[in-house]
Parts: sequence; structure tokens; C-alpha cells
Amino acid sequence: MRRSWQILRRRKTFVAASAVLGLAAGLGYAALTAPMLTSTATVYLPSSVHYISTQVLIATSDPVLAGALRTIDSGQSPQTLRSAIQVKNVSANVIAFSAAGKTAAQAERTANAVANSYVAYTNSPSRPGPAVQAQIMTSAVGATTKPLPARLLALSGFGALYGALVGAVGALAFIGVRLTGCRKP
Repeated sequence: MRRSWQILRRRKTFVAASAVLGLAAGLGYAALTAPMLTSTATVYLPSSVHYISTQVLIATSDPVLAGALRTIDSGQSPQTLRSAIQVKNVSANVIAFSAAGKTAAQAERTANAVANSYVAYTNSPSRPGPAVQAQIMTSAVGATTKPLPARLLALSGFGALYGALVGAVGALAFIGVRLTGCRKP
């Protein structure tokens, strides 16, 4: 370990240059890509529901997502939709359905479709278990995005960190190749 730190100190210019390249790549990516918009719908659950974390799992289950996909009328799979949404409990009786999209309408439509599908699924008398009697509290309207300075800061920070890591691994690997190349068999 001590030897690795000594190598990295000697190659600090290479590691720093790699970090600067990563920073520049992160800034460029943040500036040139369109931000994803997010919209959130909320669902109210009655106080008789005690295991809200179970309801969060149900909200991202295949039957709920399949019902939402029928409403959205897209050719996505439930797994693809699952990666575009985030479901979390906001309080003891409220679940938030956040969806990302390239446009505000797409984000709002997706969040509302999943929330409505969840309510229909949990209130259905034909599903296993007792009906939950969930209700839409607020529909998804007005999609938001992270402001450009926040996106620039986050992506450039990740880029610099990734660049420094790649530079450090590269410096250590280069020294390792040189050392093993010098040894006689």
C-alpha cells in the first residue's frame, strides 16, 4: 500500500491531468445533453394500511406496471418502465410516484398512469388480499428538472473523480508493467 502511494505521488501530474480531462468531459456532457424532466403523483392510503413498504413494492410490481403500460400505450416492458419511475413513501399514508421523461407531458403521463394503475390494482376485489381503498391525492402536473448549475456541478464532479481514478489505475498499471518487464525469467 505504501509503495502504491509513493508511485501515485510521483505520477501526480498524470493523475491530475486525467482528473481535469474527466472534469471537462463531465462539463461537456452536462452542457450538451438535454435534462430529464420529472413529475410526481401522490396516492393516499387509509390508516388501516400498516405496511407501507409493502405497498411501495406492489406499486412497482409487474401487474401494476403492465396496467400502466396499457394506458401509456407504449411498447415498453415492465422492466423498462420500472427503471423510469421511482416510488417511495412520503409519510405513513402517502406514496409518491415520480417518473422521468424527455418531455414534461411524457413524465406527467407516466407518473399518472402508474399511480392510477396502482390505485385500480389495490382497490380491485379480484386481486389477492383485502382491498386497500387507495385514492389519488394529487395528479402529476408541472414537470421539473435540476437547474443547469446543479447538473454541471454534479456531472463535472463525477467526471473529475472518474478521471482521477482512471489516472491512478493507469499509473499503477504502467509501473507494474515496467516492473514485470524488467524481471528476468
